[in-house]
Amino acid sequence: MKKISNTYYIIICVIIIIANIAIPTYATGIDNESSLEINFITENDTLPMSNVDISIYKLASYEKDTAKTQWLDTYSDYKIDLARSTDEEILAKTVELADFVKSNNINSDYKLTTNSSGKAEINFENGVYLICGAETIRDDITYTPTPSVIQLPYTDEEGTLVYEATIKLKYERKDPENPTQPEEPTTPPTEEQTPPTIETGVLGSTLPDTGDIILIVVGILILVILLNILQMLNKKRKNKNKE
Repeated sequence: MKKISNTYYIIICVIIIIANIAIPTYATGIDNESSLEINFITENDTLPMSNVDISIYKLASYEKDTAKTQWLDTYSDYKIDLARSTDEEILAKTVELADFVKSNNINSDYKLTTNSSGKAEINFENGVYLICGAETIRDDITYTPTPSVIQLPYTDEEGTLVYEATIKLKYERKDPENPTQPEEPTTPPTEEQTPPTIETGVLGSTLPDTGDIILIVVGILILVILLNILQMLNKKRKNKNKE
């Protein structure tokens, strides 16, 4: 009986030892990992963006013991204090980070693609991450996701560490430009044309100029004078013949 009880005691002790080793290891594995759901749905949540590439860059690791973040050397010049910075400051830094990874062709740590519902999910190590979505076009409308930064885990209002998060990507929308309208042919400016003067008189003739009129008048006067002279000469001849 003592042997049996001793055997049971040994078995229970072994189980307890194994449990003490396994459970913390399992818990540590959970605590070191967070899960994230990304939604990219536009037009007032009516148009899910499917097959959109999402690039995720790890910026910093999270130290559970100290509850502090350790930024990677690559991104040390772009540190963001998410707890104390304003939304405008966070956005400005996030845009700088997105430009930095793009201009330096830095490979992302994770690659996702949204499903038909415009969603993508991932489990990754705790830390601070930059999330960048690829520009996509639907019906000639361009949707450009705004880059965002998230830290997991984060502390909620009750002081509890939260290892799960869901974010909705913001975006910029660009409508297609108006099609180029063909320019209307411009008519060359026409010179003002003076309407023709309607001349009165004989059909097909034109009124004489002022100079012509003077010449005509002078000619008539000379003709009249000559006629008078002829008449006077004729009278004198007739008077001589009578004598």
